[in-house]
Amino acid sequence: MQNAWDKKVMLSSSKKALRQFFDYEFAKWYNLQIKYNNYPGLLLNNVENLLNNDSSLLDIGAGTGCFAIPLSKKVKKVTAIEPSESMIKVFKENINGHRNINIINKFWEEIENREIEKHDVVLAANSLYSMTPIIPLLDKMIANAKKFLCIIITSSSKLNSKLWNMFRDDVYISPPNYLDLYNVLYDMGIFADVKIITKKHYYFYNNFTELLNYWTVRLKVDPLKNFYLEEYLRNIFKKTALGFYYEEDSVDAIITARIG
Repeated sequence: MQNAWDKKVMLSSSKKALRQFFDYEFAKWYNLQIKYNNYPGLLLNNVENLLNNDSSLLDIGAGTGCFAIPLSKKVKKVTAIEPSESMIKVFKENINGHRNINIINKFWEEIENREIEKHDVVLAANSLYSMTPIIPLLDKMIANAKKFLCIIITSSSKLNSKLWNMFRDDVYISPPNYLDLYNVLYDMGIFADVKIITKKHYYFYNNFTELLNYWTVRLKVDPLKNFYLEEYLRNIFKKTALGFYYEEDSVDAIITARIG
């Protein structure tokens, strides 16, 4: 019987946009969002509290290194799992001399336990949304954690769902949320702590061409609707000397479970 997480993953609209993560231009834009939003901010402090100078960290879905790189300064070694070669390319551009990071270019689903040793902390920050079936993948995370499993889930974007519903022919379906994951862990006998952090999230673009291109590609907009999309984006995004931005409220959930 499927759990709520797996059901929502299969139905989620975000799966349709997953291919963007493998595009180099998107990876650069993604890295720009991290810098503009000062991400991971307070989230980094919460993960850092689980670590010390002798710790090892396994970062699943490491992206461009926003957790792995700063945490590598605090720990003995980091293993970063990232399936996108484009993300890894930007990750390596960001490393700037850190030599204790080992990057593995694979999906977590492809990793076998014999390929990696156990790490003190296993981290999955906003990287599980497309993973299913989730239970065996969580089992593998737990099997590779000596002390802590830490999973970060961010609330679904209101802007994304709004634009999707306005400019596509199908209704936006949100990915699973932190409660879905918490319940899966609970049913597995893992009793986790949850910490909620609220913040402002900004979509930022250097120029309007970049902004329009991003949403045209993400939404797969019918060419007949391009004019309306352009007009709407001009109305809701604010222009500054640096570029264009849109602000919305966001919620991060940090799910932490002690292992062993």
